[in-house]
Amino acid sequence: MPEFTSPSEVCDYIAGLFPRGVSPLQRELGAWPQRLAPQVKTILRYLDRVDPRITAMLSQADRSQLQEARSALEVALERFLGPKDRHGPANVKTKWVARIYHILGRCPDSPTPESLTQLAFVSDDLLRGSIARDVDSLPILVGARQWKAVTVIAGSVLEALLLYQVEQHPGRAQYVVTKSKERWRGQPKDWGLELLIQAARGLDLLSETEAGQCKATQYYRNLIHPGVERTRQPCSEGTALAARAAVQILLEKWDTEP
Repeated sequence: MPEFTSPSEVCDYIAGLFPRGVSPLQRELGAWPQRLAPQVKTILRYLDRVDPRITAMLSQADRSQLQEARSALEVALERFLGPKDRHGPANVKTKWVARIYHILGRCPDSPTPESLTQLAFVSDDLLRGSIARDVDSLPILVGARQWKAVTVIAGSVLEALLLYQVEQHPGRAQYVVTKSKERWRGQPKDWGLELLIQAARGLDLLSETEAGQCKATQYYRNLIHPGVERTRQPCSEGTALAARAAVQILLEKWDTEP
């Protein structure tokens, strides 16, 4: 999962661009000169890194206003960095910066994952929350047609789920390892998705069909490493939807088991 910038971090950065003790909301009628182009660019970069699950929680009106403010900054930056404008020096109205500050200031820094209820079988609170946030990001990324991100994140969720389940049966897991002809090394956390699928199948945690669905994802799990995608089949809509389907299959299976 990519590293996000929290709304409060964006607000703190914006607040630091104004005189101490002066809220950005008090400077809506001002304007920033061209020399502040780097700061405008930084704000835009921060906005790119805000978790889309958080902005999705905004009302339609707030989302529209946030996008309008963002577009205004982009136009201003283009003028800042372009040739000299014959209509006079370029500037950006601070009302747009204040609007971003106002809207993001009402946002939480992390979303409450909707998928938590499907992960009740995971007893570790931190792990459950981490997996749930990744699961919640999948439909957003599918909607944005980010096939590589969907495939890789779904693969990491599968690996985390399988590792958790295998580690609940340490004695039986070692028995499966002993019987297998694979080169098992170290502890389950060292095995990777392929061996975890085999271990889960050997422990009867997965049916043959379920294991097959997971295996369709294992070949893409390492795409987070530089250069690997060039030597393997690239991610596509098919790989992304297959990986997401495998995650949903396991969630539905283990959420209903006693």
